[in-house]
Amino acid sequence: MSNQRSVGCILTSLSLRTAWEALRNPLPKVPWFILSGLSKGRLSTKDRLLSWGMRVDPQCVFCYSVNESHEHLFFNYYFTACIWGRILHLFGMTRCPWEWEHEINWAVQYLKKEGFSSSLYKLAMAGIVYYSWKARNDSIFGNKQCISDSIYEQIVKDVQDRVFSWRNCGCSSLNRVLCRGWNISEKVL
Repeated sequence: MSNQRSVGCILTSLSLRTAWEALRNPLPKVPWFILSGLSKGRLSTKDRLLSWGMRVDPQCVFCYSVNESHEHLFFNYYFTACIWGRILHLFGMTRCPWEWEHEINWAVQYLKKEGFSSSLYKLAMAGIVYYSWKARNDSIFGNKQCISDSIYEQIVKDVQDRVFSWRNCGCSSLNRVLCRGWNISEKVL
C-alpha cells in the first residue's frame, strides 16, 4: 500500500512540476516556415506552378487582373500593401511598403539587431506573410473571401499575445512608444 502511495506522490509531483515548468518558461520560438519559403521564392504561387507544367489559372485570386507571383502578392498588390502599411505605422514608420525583395533586404539588415523592436518586427512580418498566404489559400480552396481589416486585426492580436509572454524586454522610450502603438501593456518592459 505504501508503494502505491509513493508512486502516486511521484506521479503527482511530476505532473505538477511539468505544469509549473510549462507555465514558468517562455513559449518556444515558433518556426515560421512560410516566411522562410517566401524569402527564398519557394511558395507555390501560380507562376511557379505554371513553370512546373501544371495547368492553373494564372490570375491572382484577389484582383483577377495580374498573374499571381511572390512579388505581386507581397507587396505589389494593394491588399497586402495596405495591411503592411498599417503594420509599419504601428512601428512609427510613415513609408509605403516596398516591393518584396527590397522589403526583405531591409528587414534582413534591421533584424540583425537584438531587442524588443526587432522581435516585434519579426513577428509582424511573419504574421503578414502567414495570414496573406492563408487568405489566398482560403480563397482558392475554400471559396472564402477575406478582408484586410480582419487580417490586420489578427496580426496585431497574435503579436500582442506573443509579447504578453515576454519578460524584461528593456525599458526604453522607444519600447514604451512601441507598446503604446501596439496597445501592449508596458509591464513587459
